[in-house]
Amino acid sequence: MSIPNYRIISFDQSNMTAVIQFEGTEPLNYDLPFVDGLLPTGDTWNFWIASQYQIMTNSRWNEFSTVTNASVIEAMVNPEVWPYTPRT
Repeated sequence: MSIPNYRIISFDQSNMTAVIQFEGTEPLNYDLPFVDGLLPTGDTWNFWIASQYQIMTNSRWNEFSTVTNASVIEAMVNPEVWPYTPRT
């Protein structure tokens, strides 16, 4: 499986997510996998990132243009964040 060109735009350690942009696509937020308290690295990371790219380009990416009710979710967007205490 070939490794696509990608960038990690941001990493949120408090909930183990990362915004990742594959070349030619918009950035998306991904839940990062972890096992026994460890994030994937090396070949495991490369396999995971290539898998995410395949999922994105083979299914979701092709279906984005067919979604017709996005305005329902857009109407719920409220960018104001409630106060919170970061987890440690």
